[in-house]
Amino acid sequence: MAKDLIIEISANTAKAVKEIEELKKEIKGFSDNVKKSNVSLKESDSQLKKITSSVVKLASAYASFQGIKGAVNIVADFEQSIAKLGAISGASSADLEKLKAKAEELGKSTMFSASEVAEGMNYLAMAGYKTKDIMASIKDVLDLAAVGQVDLAQASDIASNILSGFNLKAEETSRVVDVMTVTITNANT
Repeated sequence: MAKDLIIEISANTAKAVKEIEELKKEIKGFSDNVKKSNVSLKESDSQLKKITSSVVKLASAYASFQGIKGAVNIVADFEQSIAKLGAISGASSADLEKLKAKAEELGKSTMFSASEVAEGMNYLAMAGYKTKDIMASIKDVLDLAAVGQVDLAQASDIASNILSGFNLKAEETSRVVDVMTVTITNANT
């Protein structure tokens, strides 16, 4: 994914540079002709249309670059969250790959982005959860955040506090979230 992104950035950057150079030449040519005052109205109109076309191409290249820049930032944020998860959880590289795959999967199938899921995993790791526990409970924590209209930090904290307070295992997060969901939806809490 990153390699494809680098190739696309390079290609779009080269295209933008080329279009900027063409625009500079067209503007200089138009400016020189105006200075000489030997440009007919028809020639002037033709040159202005070329310049306008170049400006439109340049704006399109800029918009494309901004889109790529946004994608790069999203990928970088996700990779940073995963690296942080590895440091906090002490997960092996194999376990970290599992967590990364789970974050990507949930990022596609829930209302949360993969980066947000990874951050939720970070909160669970800070609560002392190991890879197996994080994998078992992250989906339920996401559900709690959505139903309770709280952020992932709060949902992780609430779920982990209840589990530890009642001496329950991470695999029971689903049951805890189900009880909380019924409480939230049937009471004014």
